[in-house]
Amino acid sequence: MDFKNIPNEIGEIEIGYGIGKKYEHNGYMTEAVKTFCEWALTNKEIETVIAETEKEHAASQRVLERCGFKKYKEEETAWWKLNKNIYIT
Repeated sequence: MDFKNIPNEIGEIEIGYGIGKKYEHNGYMTEAVKTFCEWALTNKEIETVIAETEKEHAASQRVLERCGFKKYKEEETAWWKLNKNIYIT
């Protein structure tokens, strides 16, 4: 799990994550993404955490949904966001 860059001029930061097949479907990634985003949104420079998923990658999309992300754009890939002002821990 990491940030793909620094926050942009409007306070968005993109996350990326992955987990080995052996550990899938145990809730580890949901817990990790949720905790990572909670921590990120405490930073005064970050207003929104965004993530990109393949449209066919339902498991990754479920992780984001469980963490409160909302899909906001779908083209070749799907884009998700979690806003600080609506995030409830």
